[in-house]
Amino acid sequence: MQKKITIAKQHNVFIKPNEQSQACLDYAMARKRTIKNLFIFQTMRRISCPKCGHYLTFDEKAYPSDRVLVFVCPACQKQFKIKLGSKNTRPQPVYGKLIVLENAFHERQEIPLHLGENIIGRYVKGTSANKPIITTDPSIDTTHCIITVKNNKNKNTIQFILRDAPSLTGTFYQGNILRDQDKIFVENDAVINIGGTTMIAQIIKDIPYTQQSD
Repeated sequence: MQKKITIAKQHNVFIKPNEQSQACLDYAMARKRTIKNLFIFQTMRRISCPKCGHYLTFDEKAYPSDRVLVFVCPACQKQFKIKLGSKNTRPQPVYGKLIVLENAFHERQEIPLHLGENIIGRYVKGTSANKPIITTDPSIDTTHCIITVKNNKNKNTIQFILRDAPSLTGTFYQGNILRDQDKIFVENDAVINIGGTTMIAQIIKDIPYTQQSD
């Protein structure tokens, strides 16, 4: 008589009983790395190019508080300077957010959406994504997808447009994969999947157009 082997399902991966201890250890280590990366990301400062509005991020804690840094915008090649410790940068209005659901690779996170290109991807040191996800999910590219928030001057509202970066594993909107040329208008509570990660878009519908959001 054959001995039955119980199979347990954990995080969509079938694990035999003698493998569960190692799986739990791996999960604990991944969780520890995620928390460490989240702490590092909290020291990141976000600035915008004075010419085109493209956003850049850098680790403010890596430099002395009185240092003057020189940046070159990757979008328009504009060179500009900022002095650390300066708090006179204009705060950017938030028009919505992405709720990143917790899974085996990371904690639950909220990513604010600002005017311009919101570049979403897996956080790595020196990332070009201005909306990185702190995750160990290897199926998320460092630059995976982009949500462009812009004015619709004809209707005096704000638009949210999703496109693939492109990425290796693709971007899914409401269960449908985006082609390279696709640009999808994002609706409130829409589900976006990248790699093994699920995000829910929470946006404010019919935001009035104002000069501040130009």
